[in-house]
Amino acid sequence: MLQRGLCGLTLLVLLCHNGVKAIDLTMCERQPAFLSCGDATIKVLSVFYGRDDTTTCASVNTDNTNTACALSDAISIAATKCDGTALCQIIPHETFSDPCSGTSKYIRLSYDCVLPSTPPPSFTPYSS
Repeated sequence: MLQRGLCGLTLLVLLCHNGVKAIDLTMCERQPAFLSCGDATIKVLSVFYGRDDTTTCASVNTDNTNTACALSDAISIAATKCDGTALCQIIPHETFSDPCSGTSKYIRLSYDCVLPSTPPPSFTPYSS
């Protein structure tokens, strides 16, 4: 029973270290987003760049009326820039094209930190 409990605990630790909990960032368009994974590598999960509400980053610009503004390929741009690296900086207004001129935008980004996989130890049968 103790062994089963330890296996479950080990699995939980591995899941936590292998990116089950995503890291979420929201940054206004002129603020850099810093993605960092230490000894692991970044895997971008989702990206929204544009404006879909009137409250996020509202103090940046008073023209927040266009809430139907989104860059459709934001995730592919961010993934190309950051996936597989341990540290990445995205400055939204420099990284992405402008999907709605005159409207203040923001980035919502979610990413995982993925540990490098290690091959399982080789098995050598016991021979007498």
